[in-house]
Amino acid sequence: DSLQFQTNPFYTQWFYKYGTDTVQYYVQDKLTFGQVTVNLGWKGFDVKNSATPYVAGSLTSGKISVTDWFQPHAGINYKISGNAELFADFTQVTRAFVSAATSGPFATTPAGFAGLGNLKPEQSDTYEVGGRFRSGPFTGSLTGYWVNFRNRLLAVQVGSPILGLASALQNVGNVRAVGIERFSPGHDGGSSHGETRIIRLGYFEHPSYVPLLRRTIGPSIQITSSDEPGLWRVVADPAQLESAILNLSINARD
Repeated sequence: DSLQFQTNPFYTQWFYKYGTDTVQYYVQDKLTFGQVTVNLGWKGFDVKNSATPYVAGSLTSGKISVTDWFQPHAGINYKISGNAELFADFTQVTRAFVSAATSGPFATTPAGFAGLGNLKPEQSDTYEVGGRFRSGPFTGSLTGYWVNFRNRLLAVQVGSPILGLASALQNVGNVRAVGIERFSPGHDGGSSHGETRIIRLGYFEHPSYVPLLRRTIGPSIQITSSDEPGLWRVVADPAQLESAILNLSINARD
């Protein structure tokens, strides 16, 4: 009776504990030879992801891990003067999987999780070369880069989302990008921060992503990528943004 005081009004459809155990190390050294500074190092990790059900629902439970004990980095910096320098560097990055119900390998059904097969983590190699200059209040930076982004992970919807069909996480290919950036003042995603640039290139801020989405939804949908001047910068979760764009594209296809 709706007029009576309600008891136990809440119903838990599912309740999982998502865990991430990380073992990581790094080695780094700096060598100086006059005006030349060399940075050398590498890192490695073993990341174990788990999903443990307290109230089992339609989502999967299980374990998955990523191990990469050697991810090297090397950089060199040459000071031309007190206000100018040249630099070059190489960075290799591996991304571990995510323990979550909204993205990653656990955001699917038990059947979908069992069908992941030989899922590979996303990896990248970044080469950069450039220079920085400062004169009074002006600070400028010009950087050329080459990026090889491998094993791109994409959650592909196998049918209309209204039917409740689970998405399938797949390695959908590689992205290679070559470009030039200029920033004034310098930004925190330049030299020696290859992972930051990889995330930008691999997701949505670069036209290199467009071919991956085009292969996912087929030739019937036209995709364009453009940067409108004067737009505000925002901070967004990459997985949620990916899911929103992908769902819009698939709904347009269907």
